Amino acid sequence: MTTDIPLKEWADKANIILESANKGIEFKTNKDALAALFKEKAPSVENIRLRLYVLDSLYSTQMKPIFGFHELSEALFKLHESKEGLIECCNLYLKRLKSINADPEDIIHNIFSGHYGINKEETKLDAQGSPIDGRHAVSLISKYLYFATNYRFPIYDSLAKKAYKSLKKKYFSNTPALIANLDYCNFTGYFDALNKLNHESGIDDFNKLDNLLWIIGKIDHGSFSYLISLTQFQQLKIKYYENRQKDPESYKNKDGHFVPFDQGVRSFLGQRPDFFEKEFSDTTPLNELIKFVLDLIPLNSKNKK
Repeated sequence: MTTDIPLKEWADKANIILESANKGIEFKTNKDALAALFKEKAPSVENIRLRLYVLDSLYSTQMKPIFGFHELSEALFKLHESKEGLIECCNLYLKRLKSINADPEDIIHNIFSGHYGINKEETKLDAQGSPIDGRHAVSLISKYLYFATNYRFPIYDSLAKKAYKSLKKKYFSNTPALIANLDYCNFTGYFDALNKLNHESGIDDFNKLDNLLWIIGKIDHGSFSYLISLTQFQQLKIKYYENRQKDPESYKNKDGHFVPFDQGVRSFLGQRPDFFEKEFSDTTPLNELIKFVLDLIPLNSKNKK
């Protein structure tokens, strides 16, 4: 079984796929473009706002409240004067998470706790009766810190939550330090869990951990547009629809409609796990990751038609 291989080795393979091999893939192109925006060591408020605009667009974090980017960029500007200072600040925050007495006055904690922007709906009151407007921006802030610290901070992401749950069940079922499910914890619990997973797995590299969690989520969803080249994706699309024409009923839901493309591709790979290996000669690490995800999250446990 592929799940007998240490998790650290799979993180290394995920890193090779996304950041070393196949340099024409969309993931690598987008990440390099974002990294270029974060080269400036002491950014202005305007520079930070530009970074947030691009992050929000590429990652679909949906900072919808009016003036949200304005307020968040000003908050982040006050956070640090240098890249080195920010890295130290984030490291301290993550270390404090290991303690039950995590400092609620920590500057990083306060950034994540804040509400940004103004909603058009009627302003609500919190438990103390104080008005709250705008929204949290945990996902967007985590992605900003990830890039601003040279990938030394975990990303808050829905794909990571699902992948974490599967890895916990398969690899760390007897590790009480890791909670079973991230769906019901706040951002502090989430970052603490990923910090512990990073250590317990032996990966000890938030960049590689993010690579692994993200690629597990993408493969599990049958979403390959960011994992392979344009030519390879075109070939996958052709083969998928050829296969669907031969056996249309296998790609319909209970209402008789065809399932979405990504969901259909996930089922298609469940039937043909060696597809990439046979069709493309230069996707060996990806072939291995696909088989790993199929072992980790069997098809019969999800995507029921």
